[in-house]
Amino acid sequence: MFRAVAVVGLAASLLVAAPVIGTATTTQSAAAAVEKPNVVVFLLDDAAVADSRYLTGVRRALGSEGLRFSRAIAPNPLCCPARAQLVTGQHSHNNGVLTNNGAYGGIVSMVEPDNTIGAWMHDAGYQTSYAGKYVNGYPLNTDLFGPDGIPTGWDHWDASIRGATNYWHFSTFTDCPTVDDTACHDAAYAERRYTTTVEKTKTLALIDELHQDDAPFFLFTSWTAPHKDDLGPYGTDKYPKAPKRYRRASDAKDFERLIASKPSFDEPDMSDKSPDLRRSRANIAQNAKPNYLGRAAALRAADEAITEIVDHLKEIGEFDNTLVVFTSDNGFLNGEHRLLYKKWEFEESLRVPLILSWPDGGIPVGITDRSATLVDLPATILAAAGATSQRSSLDGVSLLDSEPTTVRSHQPAPQLIGSGREKARPEDRAWAYQGVRWGPYTWTRHWSRGDAWTQEQFYDLGDDPFQVRSRASNPWYRKNIILTMKQYYADLKACAGAEQCVLPERKPIRARDPDKDGLWSFYERTVYGTDPRDRDTDGDGFRDGKDRDPLDPDRH
Repeated sequence: MFRAVAVVGLAASLLVAAPVIGTATTTQSAAAAVEKPNVVVFLLDDAAVADSRYLTGVRRALGSEGLRFSRAIAPNPLCCPARAQLVTGQHSHNNGVLTNNGAYGGIVSMVEPDNTIGAWMHDAGYQTSYAGKYVNGYPLNTDLFGPDGIPTGWDHWDASIRGATNYWHFSTFTDCPTVDDTACHDAAYAERRYTTTVEKTKTLALIDELHQDDAPFFLFTSWTAPHKDDLGPYGTDKYPKAPKRYRRASDAKDFERLIASKPSFDEPDMSDKSPDLRRSRANIAQNAKPNYLGRAAALRAADEAITEIVDHLKEIGEFDNTLVVFTSDNGFLNGEHRLLYKKWEFEESLRVPLILSWPDGGIPVGITDRSATLVDLPATILAAAGATSQRSSLDGVSLLDSEPTTVRSHQPAPQLIGSGREKARPEDRAWAYQGVRWGPYTWTRHWSRGDAWTQEQFYDLGDDPFQVRSRASNPWYRKNIILTMKQYYADLKACAGAEQCVLPERKPIRARDPDKDGLWSFYERTVYGTDPRDRDTDGDGFRDGKDRDPLDPDRH
């Protein structure tokens, strides 16, 4: 069970309302008319958009009741900085967390680590709960949060203590009387139990408890799946884990079909990439397949657990007035560009699944091409709850006024992306790379640890959907597109607040349009669905009618 704690809210000396850009909409009017909603956040760990094919239950339970964002990204696609963005509502350069560890990473790098969304929601009258992996570095630095080791504002706290990414061996805050009870946590860690099942059981029990209270609840559940396994003393290999009943023989065929369609898998020529992206081809194929199979099984287990929780909310009458947020901290590269990781500026790493559902709040059902990032989610939650941030600024905007896409509803907005240098020393350059993603274009600048070299990367998804060829030195791109993107980068790299950090939607210059239909040759057909043969409405990596998703509108 979750541990209930006494909480004292932060002094509201700096109150920043969650900004909503644009005019009032039906959704905002409906939200204002209902009582405060419950809020439930389901956060997967390393789930790429293509992994949605293994989340059929979530897509039935939430996708058929809410709005799916086809352009959602993680601006800093790495575990720790992404989680810091989700609890602060700020970009990495403002909250201080650029990477997982080293001089510029981990929870010790966070500016005001005890001033996060848990405190803001508590002060707004919510019963608050956090379970699972928190910002990397917790619990090693619990002294940041007072004698009990609990960040301010969380009424029910069950963060991971040992084995945060171990599927069968772990301990959580509620397993032991205190966070520093070593013998107790050793014993809990030695016990064999499946993390997804444990989190599901605890979450269901807590919902039943909080359902009896008049106060609304805010539940943030961070799942292990489909992150690689943390070996520890009891592990057998690094691949994600799940009970046998979640494995399927067809997963191997999915893997073979996927890599056959991607020239970026185990990419033969990496000479166009910056030095920090060049990896050996050794063991990529050997490791990618078992990793993929483990991910598929772990995702099915998480899918079943989340679906059961959503169904329970419906059974007890809480679902309609609950804002449910389903997403991942980042995507994942499973062999593309010789990488078995996230962090980098490739689409598989940047893009994340995102569904918002709140029937009573007027969130519509469908799919939207509106630009969205993880930084927007705290602003969205605060707007729904009528809560305020106590940080100096919020860098995102509320997504509550989003509407389903009809035909080209939105032009893309330029978005800041980048990630810090892991295991950096204080004298090292903090950023590994930074840049901008704008519609079909991605431009970044990479730096070496000590500034011995710098190199730009540029990809045009319209001409190169798998990002195999960097066009950073192409004269036409440099003059017509890269120059503009560098200006966007200059505007965004030190932005503070939504007014600076959320640039207006802008129509990119089209570089390739061979059929003269006014659409990019690849990008707009797949996103906007103007050509049924190429449509991938759910963004799972399979064309509609070619996958097994029961929600595909063209499935016969």
